[in-house]
Amino acid sequence: MSTSFYTQLLAVSLFIVLIGCDRSTQVEVAPTTLPPVDVASSTNSKSNISDEEANTFATHWIGALERQDSRAGSQLIAWRYIVGQSLATFNISDKEKTAITDGFMTSTSQLVGEIANVSKRGGDYRFVHVLRRGGAPYVLFRINDPELGFNYHQLRLRKVNGKVEADQFFTAVTGEEMSETLRNLLAPSVESMSVLGKLSGAQKTALENLKMQKNMKAAIERGQPTAALQIYQEMPDEVKKSKMSMLHRITATPVEDEEAYATAINEFLELFPDDASVGMVTLDSAVIKNDPELLLQGYDALQKWTGGDPFLSLMVAANLAIMGRKEKAKELVSSIDVDSLGMSDGHDYRLTVALEIGDHAEVLKQLRILKDEYGYAIEDLRGVEGYEDFVNSEEFKQWSNQ
Repeated sequence: MSTSFYTQLLAVSLFIVLIGCDRSTQVEVAPTTLPPVDVASSTNSKSNISDEEANTFATHWIGALERQDSRAGSQLIAWRYIVGQSLATFNISDKEKTAITDGFMTSTSQLVGEIANVSKRGGDYRFVHVLRRGGAPYVLFRINDPELGFNYHQLRLRKVNGKVEADQFFTAVTGEEMSETLRNLLAPSVESMSVLGKLSGAQKTALENLKMQKNMKAAIERGQPTAALQIYQEMPDEVKKSKMSMLHRITATPVEDEEAYATAINEFLELFPDDASVGMVTLDSAVIKNDPELLLQGYDALQKWTGGDPFLSLMVAANLAIMGRKEKAKELVSSIDVDSLGMSDGHDYRLTVALEIGDHAEVLKQLRILKDEYGYAIEDLRGVEGYEDFVNSEEFKQWSNQ
């Protein structure tokens, strides 16, 4: 068996793990499911990790990403344990498992580096809070990336020899834990691996399919969505229907092409109705359809998964206000301390809600914050669509005279 083959195969996974994976061939194993979020986040007898320790872990993880220190970030994740979980059900030798694990370990810094690149692209990777599931501590991180879009990471923590580390790594947009992603990625090849380490026809086909998926994502990253969609059209039918391919298809389809975009989302929902990523996909579908009820459905699902995120509430409220559900939008933002989020996007969403519901005092407040605290260069608002009522208000006079 060639270790280099496994290294190559797992390197492909590094480019897809944040977005999706292939479910077309799976081993017989129950997927990792998250227990419900506990009512209160507190230390109890089921965990030896306090909220303070969990917060410290989150600080170290964010710090490593901000410093672009991939090695330090990798040391916070129990990679060998995660890979071991992904290989547990495969009927392969310990030597083969070691070769696969070693191949993956050479690339963990690359994966952490990919996550760290969010900030390089002008995105935001931020710690949200600690939550408990069945007493076990998790840390939630929000990703707001100009290329990869909106997403969450949820890491389960454990303590080994006094060190707190993450032994599960969930991604909201894929709806699965990283060991599942790796397991399903490896299944087509590892399950049929010969003792001589030679690739069978089926293995070669599986690797070619993975290459097509990798090429599709690479085209998206190069800003060539048309090329990505062409690769999708050339895929075998079973590969087209894989979760990863369909998620790439959604990413590559221009939002402006409402019919094609809605079709891509709806076909995904039809094939994966019970997947944990449905909440994420539903948000996009709801906006395209201008469907406030569907938007609230996706919002409720994500709020349960995250244990509550005020930024998500702001984002959904802004869209609800535009859709005409002004009272619901007002309700969602009423108790949110936007300043505490420290994000210009949060103030942007709050501004949108204020404009739609005609709260001119709040519009003035948010405009001042965006200008004075975040350096927004705000043009003359007279004649700007959406500001008509504000321009005729007393608050606009205050804005113009400052």
